[in-house]
Amino acid sequence: MDVDSPDESPPVRDSTLVNIFECVLPGDVAVTIVEGREEVQAQWSISSFLKNIFSTKDTDSLRQHFADKLDEIKEVHERIWPGYVVPPMFLSKHDQADQEGRGESLGPTFLKTKTMPTSIAMSWIVWSVSKSKRRDIDRVKSQTFLRNLLVHVLEVAGTLQFSVVAVAKANARAKDIEISERNDCIDYRNLWDNKIKGRIVWVWEETKRRGESQITSNWDRPHWIDFIVFALDPKSGSAPQLLAPVAWSILAQTAAWMDTNMGRLALSFQSVQNSRHKNRQENHGLTVRKLLDELCFIWSPNILRGAYAVHRESSALHRAAQALSVAVGLVAEWISPKQLEDEVFKRWNFPKHNSTAITSKESAKPKKAAQPKQSKGRTRKPMSEGGRSVTTEFYNHATYEDMPPKHLNQLIVKKLDREELFLLLAFCFGFSPQDEPRRKKPEMLEAVKSEYERRGSPIAFTGWTVHEVKAFMLDHLKKVKKGGDCGVHARLLPRRPSPELPAPLPDGISVQDDDDKDSSGSSEKEGFSESEDDGLTDEGWKIQKKKGKYMLVHTETKESIELGHPDKGSTWEVYQDDDVDYLNQTDNDDWEAMSCLEYFQEVKASEKALDKKKAKPAPKTPMSERRAPRMKGMAEKTRAAPSEKKHTQQPAQSQEEASPPPEEEEEFGASSDESPQAPEEDENEEDMWMPFIAKDRAGKMFLIDPKPGKELKLPVDKCSDWEIVKNPEKKGYELVSKSNKDTPKDVEVIMAGRKAKKVEDEARFKLVQDVHAKVEKYKDEKVQKAALKNLEKVAEEHQRAREEDREKQRQKTEAHQKAAQERERKMIEDAVKLKEDKEAKAQEEAIRRMKEKEQEKIDAEKKKQLEEKLRREIQAKLEKEEAGKSDKASKIPDKAGDEEGDVHKTKETEKSKPEETDTVPEKGESKPKDKSKPKEEEPKKPAKSSGTDKKSDTQESFERCGGDVAGWINAQVKQERQLAHTKFWDRVRAREKREAKAKRKESKSVSTQEQPAGLQSKLPQINLD
Repeated sequence: MDVDSPDESPPVRDSTLVNIFECVLPGDVAVTIVEGREEVQAQWSISSFLKNIFSTKDTDSLRQHFADKLDEIKEVHERIWPGYVVPPMFLSKHDQADQEGRGESLGPTFLKTKTMPTSIAMSWIVWSVSKSKRRDIDRVKSQTFLRNLLVHVLEVAGTLQFSVVAVAKANARAKDIEISERNDCIDYRNLWDNKIKGRIVWVWEETKRRGESQITSNWDRPHWIDFIVFALDPKSGSAPQLLAPVAWSILAQTAAWMDTNMGRLALSFQSVQNSRHKNRQENHGLTVRKLLDELCFIWSPNILRGAYAVHRESSALHRAAQALSVAVGLVAEWISPKQLEDEVFKRWNFPKHNSTAITSKESAKPKKAAQPKQSKGRTRKPMSEGGRSVTTEFYNHATYEDMPPKHLNQLIVKKLDREELFLLLAFCFGFSPQDEPRRKKPEMLEAVKSEYERRGSPIAFTGWTVHEVKAFMLDHLKKVKKGGDCGVHARLLPRRPSPELPAPLPDGISVQDDDDKDSSGSSEKEGFSESEDDGLTDEGWKIQKKKGKYMLVHTETKESIELGHPDKGSTWEVYQDDDVDYLNQTDNDDWEAMSCLEYFQEVKASEKALDKKKAKPAPKTPMSERRAPRMKGMAEKTRAAPSEKKHTQQPAQSQEEASPPPEEEEEFGASSDESPQAPEEDENEEDMWMPFIAKDRAGKMFLIDPKPGKELKLPVDKCSDWEIVKNPEKKGYELVSKSNKDTPKDVEVIMAGRKAKKVEDEARFKLVQDVHAKVEKYKDEKVQKAALKNLEKVAEEHQRAREEDREKQRQKTEAHQKAAQERERKMIEDAVKLKEDKEAKAQEEAIRRMKEKEQEKIDAEKKKQLEEKLRREIQAKLEKEEAGKSDKASKIPDKAGDEEGDVHKTKETEKSKPEETDTVPEKGESKPKDKSKPKEEEPKKPAKSSGTDKKSDTQESFERCGGDVAGWINAQVKQERQLAHTKFWDRVRAREKREAKAKRKESKSVSTQEQPAGLQSKLPQINLD
């Protein structure tokens, strides 16, 4: 039987069946919610969940991982939820046969796929992050999944409250901490004590430096997710052993909140029973939103003249048609006509005129016209000739070129009123109704295109729809001065976060309908009325984005539901077909359009089922449990569950306490089962709230309970001596008779009956007011005493703090003094050491100079000895030469007769010459000429060189010295000294020759004589330098 067949009557629903709903969480985790089973947690798909903590994508491998590690996961579950058993799991189809020996299950109920409850899913997350023997890539992937999941939970909740106990703190008590999107960090003093701070801080900083766990916050105010990841990271050393219980407690409370608010966490939400869309109607037609988007992005030049002729006959919108033609022509420059035609043929059927065949490029053969499929559970309305429906004549045209302008008007501009049109043109191009477009089409298109690009392409920059542009421009035009530019530039607008999502509107601007212009405040309803279909119709639905959430809103009743984010690359849209609005996702083949009303009813029914047990769902759910909160499906190991104890023991006890006859119970009030549980109060205050009996003037007796302000008329026919007695065993009050004429009755029980009413009598009401005033006075005194006590405590703490501050200041001063003394001592030591080093250097310098002087003396002595040695050698050499010359002269024959006169003449000549000296002639003096020598021919002197040659010689000698003036002068002086030295020795040799010649002449007559003593004095001085 086809479940969607309208001809079959619906089967009778089995009472054992339950509704199940499926939602998707971050990470594409599929979660199934079972309605009507309060003991069942939300069921997480094992295969889709484990893909987020394992690298493998193979489903069989993931199932094997789950089976192999289930015992370890149960151990983790016992650590997180100590004292509770692991909740049972659903059976899958394939697990039902081999269930024996595999543990407890949820009876015969089973799902299509293998699932696990929320607490086991959270245990898997803890195991995947804290397991030491795991690959780094798998652990990082698990940490990323945990971060994304917790970030999503905080975004949905807005504020989370946890009860935590600081680690290593003496007499620590549970403290409530609050986490919100604005303040998502925790003071470290709420997590650990200063005693172990030294063991945690350096590990935190090292983990933060490595960057493996993506920790970015500081240790003194850690981000709540950073703290959980750090406390569970096995690479954190001893930190997991210390901080892991705190992280387990936070995750356990988070899991309890998630399981209770799974409907709010869902990214997408649908009923599994209504998830089939194969037999739904195939929707044809371009929606208004799609057409408006195509007006800005996807259009064809074939529509230009048709668009210009739309309002040709209407004088009221003549200018609008001209401006619209400008916008159409602009888009025609960018998008090819083929792209638009493909989009149109995808959504519309185009039979030929007066024919039932469909024209198609793939096949030219005529086919039978395809009839639109019937919508599920709804008959298709006939096509009308006017109003919002498109006329049947529109289907008689195959292309836009043959389409009459009036049909184009109905298709394009009917939903776009004049205000929206001009606001759109002002936003894109800065056009106003007073502007006149250019007459020539090419110039007009070029000008519009340039203006749109000059303004930064506002539509493409923001991604806003026409309704969002309208809302922005209505606020923008209020700020534009008279005669100013009404357009905007993209640089002044918010940028869209991604190609799939539009940019958010500025603060204070929201999209509103025309009916809501005069209304103040938001018209959306958070909850739902008892009657789901009151005022809801198939028309009037729209998509509205508010605070980053996509809402499906009914414009008339203002009923709304949250849609969640569309798939990547898609956007939500609502289009109309046959007076029915349909919800669809663009560019998403997996999503099939469905009626907005049906979708609204399904989601509303599912959310109502989730919140059935809640009288008023609170957006901020505090988690103030001291230990891990008990979740659905968990039972205590050692004793019965609290709910069982409450429902099994309390009624029995109440009936033992109060068992009067039925008549008396009916007369005085309710049965003992209606006895409420009294809250714990101060004993003195409780005595003040003691019920009392009052009598009026007529003698009637009333039992008055001053706390709730109720009274009960007592019967006086049987007993007139009623009194109130305190029962210490039952910790309550009883109505008894002094004469024991009636059975004692519990005041709390009888005052909870139907006959107890509010005190209306003025006299009795004044008595109740007096009791209230007395209690309030007592409370005030109690508060004052507590305040005084608190002040004394605060004063003691302040005194203790001041003493501690003084002690710290004294220790700090002593530390400063000690540090100053240490610095002074060090300075003295440095000065002494410096002085010693200076004296040692001076002593070393003196020793060095003394050694140099001694070395100079030794060198001078050696030099003197060398000079003496050279003198002796020269003297010996000269004596040897003289002796050789004397021997040679004795061998020459005597020629006294011829040479005697010459010798005599020579002696006279020598006597007449001036005496020669051994000094070197000074510069500029010439050597005296020897007249006895024959005149020799003087060599021809070279011609006197010109000044240029002299300058060139000097320049060459100067250049040979490298351009150094001092070096050149030293060279010249050295050269002159060498020349004078050479001339000196030439004169010495000439004189020696003359003296030798005279001695040879004298040797003929005189015997050989010793060398004269003055010879030694005439020896030249030798300069060894």
